[in-house]
Amino acid sequence: MRHGQRPSLSLDAAKRAFWTEGDIELQRMHFGFRPVAVVAWWARLDEHRSESPNRGGIGFWTAEERAAVAWFSADGETTARTPRIADSVALIGVGDGEPAVTMQADLESFDDDGLTIRWRQPPSERWIVHCLALGGGSLRAARVGWGAPPPGTALSVRDPTADLLLAVPAASDGVASEPELEIGFVAASRRRQAAAGYVADADAAPGAVTGTQRSGASIAWPNRDRARVAYLALEGIRAEVATTLSPPTVGASRVRVGFRPQALLLFSWGLAPTDEPRNIGRLCLGGAAGGEHGCAGWDDRDIAAPETATHVVSSVDDMLIVSDTQTGGTHARAQVTSFDERGFTLDWTEADGKLRELVYVAMGASESRPAGRARRLAARISRS
Repeated sequence: MRHGQRPSLSLDAAKRAFWTEGDIELQRMHFGFRPVAVVAWWARLDEHRSESPNRGGIGFWTAEERAAVAWFSADGETTARTPRIADSVALIGVGDGEPAVTMQADLESFDDDGLTIRWRQPPSERWIVHCLALGGGSLRAARVGWGAPPPGTALSVRDPTADLLLAVPAASDGVASEPELEIGFVAASRRRQAAAGYVADADAAPGAVTGTQRSGASIAWPNRDRARVAYLALEGIRAEVATTLSPPTVGASRVRVGFRPQALLLFSWGLAPTDEPRNIGRLCLGGAAGGEHGCAGWDDRDIAAPETATHVVSSVDDMLIVSDTQTGGTHARAQVTSFDERGFTLDWTEADGKLRELVYVAMGASESRPAGRARRLAARISRS
């Protein structure tokens, strides 16, 4: 690089999905660039579809650190059975019998064109893993860690150096099981933050779930005055965290961001905005980059019934699926059709007449002009 030449400000991003291969030691993923960070989410499914019971996980990966959370919510039980675990690994899964680890993998390496996963405990079942990989000259640093926010802001994790922070509620240190279900996703930029998810206590009556979706400066998690979280903090990324509403009918909806996204995350509890937690048990999560997208969703039936009913869904044809918690069917689904200079467009291929709030996390390369120089220039203009 010549003297005075600035480093290239670019964000490389790719979305991929793969099935776990069973009895295998190493597994490769190709992205076309060297990742700096990966957001992953997974579902216990043989194929992209909807099934019971609810089993899944979410994780964050960097070259130095990994954090993964996983859960299981039983189907067809007279009371809720809901173990969850967390560990400093790349992938982890919970069994549908005893709350034991049934799969576990770590990151072997970030490679020039992708990554390699090393299986510590190869899965005996097939899981679908979605990955959103980020890299490029703009992304200066990525850190994975664990945090315990103060009471009253259970999922509000602040990092003054991060341009984007993603977090999920986590169980205790190590692989010790905790007897309540707590599924959620949090995103925070320097300007805004939002969270969605739900909780269900072990041995609770079927349908006794509490969910919420919040946005703003402070986020309270339903019925919890404390929460441990796993987080991913990114520096050198241009990020916008905001909410939008899905249309009540099928068709395209354009979302204005203010720049061209290179990567996108969407998550939702699948309901319209509300100020209070509600009796809902659903989290939908999807990602898109490099012309590919895909999503997963997890839910527990939210009405009183003799038995629990829980579902998991996965797709690489959709960016987001809002599942019907009572039947395992679909309320709404959308695909990303394009990124443009000011935002992105979703095509809603299924809708049931209701408005739903979505949280989007749009990511791009840092602005080419350093913030300090921009502020000095603005000050000179204001004085002239």
